[in-house]
Amino acid sequence: MVVGAHYLPFVTLYGMWLWYVLGGALITAGLMLGLYGPRSFALGGWVGAALLGAFTVALIAAAKREGSRAA
Repeated sequence: MVVGAHYLPFVTLYGMWLWYVLGGALITAGLMLGLYGPRSFALGGWVGAALLGAFTVALIAAAKREGSRAA
């Protein structure tokens, strides 16, 4: 959840709302795993890595769209 919360100020820094989505997804996943998931730290790592990997593709695509608009 802390990792997700640290992405929230990036909206102000980079001006991309997708950082809110990433932060919210990581916070929600951490909360759900903490409340309902098995007591396994490894599962939290895998879920976090999957979310970060998925958002990497989305953030790169969004950055390219922003770059093409600025040019």
